[in-house]
Amino acid sequence: MFFSLVDATLSKLQRGCVRLDFGSTRRVYGRPDDGLEAAITVHDGSFFRDVVLHGEVGLGQSYVARKWSSSDLGDLALVLLLNLDVFRPVATAGTLLLFPSAVMEWLTQRRLKKRRRTSLENSRKGMAISYDVGNDFFELMLGPTMLYSCAIYPSPDRSLEEAQHHKLDVLIEKADVADGHRVLDIGCGWGTLLEEVRSRYDCTVHGISLSQRQLEYCRTRVPRARFDYIDYRELDEVAAYDRIVSVGMIEHVGADQLEVFMGRVERLLKLGGRAVLHTMIGGDLLDIPAGKQLSSFSTRTIMPIGYVPNPEELTRAIAKTKSLHVAHSERFGPHYGKTMREWRCNILANRALIARRYSEEHVRVYDYVFAMAAACFTSGRFDLLQLVVQKDPITNAMAVYDPRARPATAPPAARLAAAPRAVTG
Repeated sequence: MFFSLVDATLSKLQRGCVRLDFGSTRRVYGRPDDGLEAAITVHDGSFFRDVVLHGEVGLGQSYVARKWSSSDLGDLALVLLLNLDVFRPVATAGTLLLFPSAVMEWLTQRRLKKRRRTSLENSRKGMAISYDVGNDFFELMLGPTMLYSCAIYPSPDRSLEEAQHHKLDVLIEKADVADGHRVLDIGCGWGTLLEEVRSRYDCTVHGISLSQRQLEYCRTRVPRARFDYIDYRELDEVAAYDRIVSVGMIEHVGADQLEVFMGRVERLLKLGGRAVLHTMIGGDLLDIPAGKQLSSFSTRTIMPIGYVPNPEELTRAIAKTKSLHVAHSERFGPHYGKTMREWRCNILANRALIARRYSEEHVRVYDYVFAMAAACFTSGRFDLLQLVVQKDPITNAMAVYDPRARPATAPPAARLAAAPRAVTG
């Protein structure tokens, strides 16, 4: 029965091709003439049960357990994401058991929302799982910039390190930091952005995080900055900061706390202040209702409180404030697909070392997660959004902000903003 359900589902593929090899069984699904072809070699027949009962979570778990392999995991992930409509019950109900899909979806959504509630306690636990893995592992995966967020490639031939430095230029330019400013980074990572801000401007910088290992790294790296183990909801100052940046943090806020987050940004900003928000969003092709949780292997493993909002949720949360408005927005989805492919290449290039320090299963978890995540952005199912949010009284005199319409503030040697930002490959 389990094989039959998988076989019937794969038979509905409309884009790309999947070749299945299981003992003496050979199957070809989809359209071999599309130019995108992937293979699955099944080593353990319980793979089919895992996928039927647990959907994409079971696919990831069985990959880590070595029940199947693929000659190109990235291509396989892309075929699956391009055929998302075929697998929609897997995304929202977490199963291929189609006959009770409405009941299974209700039960799955209830369970996911309970597990991912972003209370202070859950946030601390979830962020520790995501970021306290080990700084040495992230150095191998991310490279010297230690930036765990979407790079921005000024041209496709730029390296990951160059693209991450360019991203810093873009963020700092949009923030319009000046000498004397107080700058807050909500979810400061390993301190790279604040280190760069501090090197360019005579300003006060403050980073907050719920990762102890990140903070240890930050305090060594940027000794003249302040770093605190504190949740954004625990910052109670009023009009304390000229600029706020939040890069890759909103994905941990949760559907139930987006309005709280934006309200806190409003409270912390001075009048006339500006926030730059950099976050994953549900892409226009995802078509998943606001607030609905996706059942995914990544949120079962490395991002337990992860929730990717859609643009409408962010807009609504900002509109609920009294004085915040969006002055500029820009999308970089394909850049994140390329970034994640680079991270995955770094993991595989250091496979033996990572497996020795951690485990082969650790390698396979991140290998699978970033193959799938890269495909999410390449296929347009997810996107990357940067918002410039201004705190001003709402009047008809509000200006439209464009960071390219004025002289850039980044050092000429680092600035690549004149180059086209479109990325392919």
